[in-house]
Amino acid sequence: MTIRNKARPRHKVGVYYARHSMAKVQRDLKCLLVAVVAVLGLMATPAYADMNGYDISNWQTGINTAQTPGDFVIVGTTWPNSGTTPNGLVNGVNADAQRQLDQATSAGKKTGVYAYAQTGDATQQADFFVNTVKSMGYLYKSMLILDWESQDNANFGNGGWVRQWCQRVKDLTGVNPVVYLQDSAYWQIQGIETQMDVGVWIAQYATMDPTGYQDEPWRSHSRGEMMRQYSSSGYLPGWAGRLDLDKFWGSPTDWDAYANPKKHPRTDPNPTPSTPNPVQQPRAPALTDEQMADKVIRGDYGNNPYRRVALGGHYQDVMAIVNQRLGYGGTDPSGTAVYVVKPNDYLSKIWPQDWRIIANLNGLSWPYTIYPGERLRTTGDTGSAGRTVRVNPGDTLSGIAGRLGISAGQLHGYRSGNPNLIYPGEILNY
Repeated sequence: MTIRNKARPRHKVGVYYARHSMAKVQRDLKCLLVAVVAVLGLMATPAYADMNGYDISNWQTGINTAQTPGDFVIVGTTWPNSGTTPNGLVNGVNADAQRQLDQATSAGKKTGVYAYAQTGDATQQADFFVNTVKSMGYLYKSMLILDWESQDNANFGNGGWVRQWCQRVKDLTGVNPVVYLQDSAYWQIQGIETQMDVGVWIAQYATMDPTGYQDEPWRSHSRGEMMRQYSSSGYLPGWAGRLDLDKFWGSPTDWDAYANPKKHPRTDPNPTPSTPNPVQQPRAPALTDEQMADKVIRGDYGNNPYRRVALGGHYQDVMAIVNQRLGYGGTDPSGTAVYVVKPNDYLSKIWPQDWRIIANLNGLSWPYTIYPGERLRTTGDTGSAGRTVRVNPGDTLSGIAGRLGISAGQLHGYRSGNPNLIYPGEILNY
């Protein structure tokens, strides 16, 4: 007898039989309902689950990323040419990045980290970024991103630079990174998604009006992007200032696939030792500051900011040894008075009235970046600088002098005060 027949019996039945039959119908209906709900639950899984989040940098130092709402937080991490600045960069690294990431992670949020591209070599900047992220413990935890903008970036317009950076990151980590750029610059990397399996994050704003999270931002998916930044005027509870708001088209699992596609073990800069640990493997002895100074003078650690990453907390002590060995004290070789830059120094802090004069004496131009340990001339004739030449990656003082047809001794104004240590991008006088 079918359920339909039970619903409208054609003949009278006894009370016991009717109750017994009705109970069976109810049990059958419950079973059917459970089965239908289970099937609908499987069918109801969406193609993707959108995630809302925001991106920050050293300009949002102090933000509580655990409390400020969002499914993900993307943190600006490296600016390789910017040195130490009053707004929170230390040796080219966002000094608050570690805390910003740790707070977000503690709240169960997904994270990303980005490298701001600046003038210079793509491979060196990729190395600097990967080493920094690894030292923070967020390699294979966070999505790896290149921020491709025009400011402080003479390479802007050269899509080959972007591809070189992405390939280097992939070679180092096995992770395909993501590229962030404004919609109008998309032509520079068009096709990179299929050519290199790189994700694209597009920035494009409908207005500059204040907004919160949006369900469907203006021109969503117009480039086939995996993520879109749709406002730089976002306001969220927990932060009084403006925020960049973003939409990621995917689930937390999709996010993890960008961060760690091959499921590498995640890095931990301070791993908890396993216990018990009866067998200790022999370790190579650490280098002394004197030995590291030998390597600096040989050029093994390259130029800054990459040397600072390699030397880490030994940088100041090692550079003091290097300068002492090479005979540089309170004056440069010509007898000109010098000032040794200290951590957190900047020109207008040291010389509030005369910082522009000091900048001219040392061939510094905007953004007037200086580095701890750098030796700045504080006396001399600004008009004696004569001609200038810009240091390119791979240059040596003797090589520059050879190109110009002068002696190496005629070149001056190098930041380190050491003729064996010059930096790409700095301006020398002769």
